[in-house]
Amino acid sequence: MQPTDNDRARMLRRFKRILSRATCEEDIHAFLKESDLLRWAFGKIWVFSKHPLGSEFVTDFILVATFSEGLHVWAVELESPRYESAFTVDGRPSRPLASALGQVGDWFQWIQQNQPFFLKTLRAAINPTFSTGVGMTA
Repeated sequence: MQPTDNDRARMLRRFKRILSRATCEEDIHAFLKESDLLRWAFGKIWVFSKHPLGSEFVTDFILVATFSEGLHVWAVELESPRYESAFTVDGRPSRPLASALGQVGDWFQWIQQNQPFFLKTLRAAINPTFSTGVGMTA
């Protein structure tokens, strides 16, 4: 079911409140995990919270969409909302932004080096296996 304009406005107001009051990234993560904001913003996607990349890394979110040309995957790293600015006065990435970019770069490299395993974990999460028991009674 598509959200109405009122639903969208309410969700965005709530997100704004969360951002203004959040003291750490977990406050934002909890809201994004329980709300449909990511699905609403990105369309028909699967959202995986705290998705492991092997035993080396854990993402904040993995977003997955299928298109005619294939699978699109976004790895999301959240940072604390309390940082003053993403960039320094001279226009360089701030320490937290540089750290987040480095982390996403590490994830990208891991995914490239472990692509078959990564895709297998996504397929398992997207297409759960169901088993059916068939029995007879006398």
